[in-house]
Order: sequence, then C-alpha cells, then structure tokens
Amino acid sequence: MRWIALLGSLTVACSGEIEPHSAKLGDVDGPRTPGTDPRTGPRTPGAQGGSAAAGDGAGAGGAAGSGAMLPESRCDGSVNAGPALMRRLSQSEYNNTVRDLLHDTSALADDFVADGKVGLFENNAYSPMTTILATQYAEAAETLAAGAVENLGALLPCTPTASNEDACAREFIEVFGKRAYRRPLAVDEVDRLYGAYRSLRTTAAYDFKSGVRVLLQAMLQSPSFLYHVERGEPGMAGEPVVPLTNHELASRLSYLVWGTMPDPMLFAAADAGELSEPAGLRAQLTRMLEDPLAQAGSTRFYRQWLGIDKLDRLSKSSELFPAWTDAFKTAARLETERFVNHVVWEGDGRLQTLLTAPFSFVDEQLAGVYEVSGVSGEELQRVELDPRQRAGVLSQVSVLASNAHSEQTSPVHRGKFVRERLFCHELPSPPPEVDVTPPKADPTLTTRQRYARHSSEAYCAGCHRLMDPIGLGFESYDAIGRVRTEENGLAIDASGEIVDTLDSDGTFDGLIELAGRLGESEEVMACVARHWFGYAVGRGTGFPEDACSVETVGRDFANTGGNLRDVLHSVVTSDGFRYRRAIAPEACQ
Repeated sequence: MRWIALLGSLTVACSGEIEPHSAKLGDVDGPRTPGTDPRTGPRTPGAQGGSAAAGDGAGAGGAAGSGAMLPESRCDGSVNAGPALMRRLSQSEYNNTVRDLLHDTSALADDFVADGKVGLFENNAYSPMTTILATQYAEAAETLAAGAVENLGALLPCTPTASNEDACAREFIEVFGKRAYRRPLAVDEVDRLYGAYRSLRTTAAYDFKSGVRVLLQAMLQSPSFLYHVERGEPGMAGEPVVPLTNHELASRLSYLVWGTMPDPMLFAAADAGELSEPAGLRAQLTRMLEDPLAQAGSTRFYRQWLGIDKLDRLSKSSELFPAWTDAFKTAARLETERFVNHVVWEGDGRLQTLLTAPFSFVDEQLAGVYEVSGVSGEELQRVELDPRQRAGVLSQVSVLASNAHSEQTSPVHRGKFVRERLFCHELPSPPPEVDVTPPKADPTLTTRQRYARHSSEAYCAGCHRLMDPIGLGFESYDAIGRVRTEENGLAIDASGEIVDTLDSDGTFDGLIELAGRLGESEEVMACVARHWFGYAVGRGTGFPEDACSVETVGRDFANTGGNLRDVLHSVVTSDGFRYRRAIAPEACQ
C-alpha cells in the first residue's frame, strides 16, 4: 500500500490551484518594498542611491524611497481572493490531527522530512512530495493503523457481527472518512474504498479487523488526509472567485486557531451550513478562542513570526558564551512563549505591550542574564526588569540571540529582523557573486566601526542603509542578549536611525527608544496584521487579488488599537479567507 501517497499527490493536483512558482512567490510571506504601505501597496516612489548590498548574508538590492501620500483604497466593493494552494499538513498539524483522530500521541511526524518554509512561515505548498516523504507517510500509516485496530470498539461507529460486517465496514468508511478528510465523502469515494475492502475479504488472509486496518492505511495516505484540499463550492463554473465550502472553512478555521482537525461542534456547524456567513464564523471563532488549544495555536504563529523556532538549532561559541547550553536555549524560547501568551491572553492583548513591556518570565539561568535576583530553579517566574534596559520581545534573549552570529552581534540581522517582521519590507537576497562574510572581529574596533564599510561602499549602501542603522541600536546587547556598555574596552554607541517608513523615520538612541517608536507605529500594526493574514490563508500576501483583504485586516487591527486577541476576527471574515480564485478549466484537462 505504500504507493498510495505518491499517486495521490499527483492525482489530486487539480483539486488545488495550479500556480506556477514564479517571481510572485518571492513575496509569499508578505514583505514589501520600503516606501510602500503594508495595507495597500506602493506609495509614490522617491530616489534612493545604491544598487546592492554585501556582507553578513542579508538582503541586497536597491529599494524605492518613501513618498508623502498614501494610495487610494484597493477595495471597490467586489469580492476577490487569491488562489487556494495545495498545502500538506505541517509536522505539528499531522501529529495533532492523528492525536484527535486516533487518540494516538506517538508524534511520528517528528521524524518526517523537515517542513517546507517560504518566507517566515511553514508552508508546504512549495515543498515537493518526495519519495522519502511518501515512504515516511506510508510507514506511519501502517504503524498508526496497526495500533488503532487493537481497540476496534473505540474506532468503529458500529458493532460488527457475522451478519453485518460488510455494512459496518461501509459505515466506518463514511463516518471515519468524514473526520479523516474533514468533509463528507462522495458516494464514489465510499464505493471505491468499500470495493477495495470487499476485494481484500475475498482472500483468506484478511478478516474484518485486517480489512479495516488496510482501509485505515489507505485513508491515512490519501491526499484528502495529508493535504488542505480547498476546491470551493461546486457548480460555480465560470465565476472568477468561488466561496469555500462550509467544511473547507471549518478545516481552515480549526487549523488556524487550534492547529488540528475540527471538533464535533465545528463539524456540526459546517453540516448545518452555519459558516457561509461572517456571523457564523465569528461565533465559532469566539468559542474556539476560549479553548486552551487556542493558546498553543497562537504560539505557533508567534514562534515563527519572531523567528525563535530556530533557537534549538542555534550554536554559539562555547568559549565566549559557556552559558549557551541546550537547557538555556529551551528556557529562552519558553520565556518568549510565556511572555507572549501572557500579553495576548491574560494581559491587555496589545501589540504595543508586546513590544514595550518591562517585565518577563525567567528561570534561574535567565535571571543571571537579566541581572535579576531572587529567582531559583527551572520554573519560569514573572519578574520586573530594568525599564532602562529591557522592553518587550525585542530585548529578550531569544530574539537577540537568534539575530546574532556565534561569536559576535549582527547589526544586519537585527536590522533585517525589524524591517521584514515589523515593517513588512522586502529585502532580497544578495547576488551570488557578493561576499556575505561578516566583518572579522577586531580587538581594536567596535562592531559599529567594523560595519561602517556597509554605508561607505556604494555597492552595499543602498540596502544596508535600511538595516544597519536600525541594527546598531541593538549594540548594547551581546550575541546572547546580555547587556553591555563597552566592547573591546571602547564605549558602546547604540544610536540608530530609521528611514523610508510611513510613520517611524528619525534617529533614536538605543533599543528602548526604538521599541517605543515601533509600539506606536500604525505601519507596524498593519504589518503584523498582514503577517496574520498570510499565515491564515497559507499563501502569504503576495497575490494582488488579496490586496483588499490585507488592507481591511490591517485597518481593522489599527482601529482596535492593535489588539492581538481581536485580529483573527477580521482575518477569518475577510474575502481572502472565505473565498478562493477559481481554477481555469483548461488547467485540469
């Protein structure tokens, strides 16, 4: 049965969008050119010097300058949405779905080939189905099926007897199949699976239990289980945009909020057609946000948005930073996750608080870095931090260390982090001929002095003028996030400058002042809302058909004062979430 996943991934192609992987996909995570509004697109461009960048492995290329006027709204009252790209379940989604479908917590997907990632977020729409991955799916299906049939009573919706085994098998296909595929099965799908079951039962090698086991293997390798399949409402041929079905919306909503399959109440709402209108989606979202699973779901977004998902794999010089152990890295990640969850779910929920709050949650190891006394043990405890040194997530160990090198800080990476994740600015990769090696450490110079060449060399200045002056504002923190006042015996200069933004341009002195300015920025609010939309629809925000949805979500978020608890209400009721661009008929011929 190991061929099912491979064949399925090919035959299902036209149930998703056929979309060439063109230059458009470079914008899948939603970054934009500096000098454009993250809600609506380009502004009037101005001149900017330089054409490329060198050093430190960051972006290159010139960028349009800032203008003075915002563009007119892209919303004209019509319904529009981007394509529904075929996306495989991520590893965490697979594990969670298996847990809720089969009550199996073995987390087999942890050993699968790593998820695809385009831009900031996991997005398996752009990752091929390889032979290795198909084999892993097949082996997992065999293992899961074998374990599940050991408790047939919990698996089946009926009690098999000698006289009703065939009827019970068909009922199992319909009931279990609906949960596995997150939608009712078509009659021909049930017939095919039932026919396969009957063929097995004609041989002496298969009894009822082993027949059900093979059915399970087949369904767990089906593209309808492994993928987010979103065809849209049938019977709307010729329409440029079609609404998603109720069950597709239920699945989209569930994986966005909970990271797993719909629960019985969400299935029931889809069965009743209650998700076709925004009010029905809002009602279910409100209910789902009250479930503890919602916190775990939002953690997945913030972990990827802040880039701390790579923390466990991050290495530092053991000679310079002996505190950088596996336990320390885990504590740093958990600190940020606990802090974010507190702000979003227990605090005021505001983005500004996330960026400026002078408190956090630390254990004994982290307390040493933050210079906090009275903390012992491994349990995270809330502590008040020095507001002259710490402000929100940007000053936390996880973010500072993730955007630094193994032996030194990186103004480029830290500046690039702010540009891409908080302003949604597009900073392309450097040309292959450019040397991206960071300036070598020099015991006679500060990092600011060593990186001065980025702004002095015309080839580099065009892009690095956007990053380095921001990243240099982080220089009061070393490569693992400890506060420092000098480097190589020389005083630290943490002054910086922001250019080419809508509402944040100007000089600043240090991270605390920078965080305060970012926390008040409507452009930053719009960018974070943009990231949430791209994460929710699984295709980023680079498709022009999504422009109005992105604008609306950003405006709504700003109108709430940047309330992170409310942003999903606007996301799930947007056209981009509820509809999909239709497939051209010729694409499936």
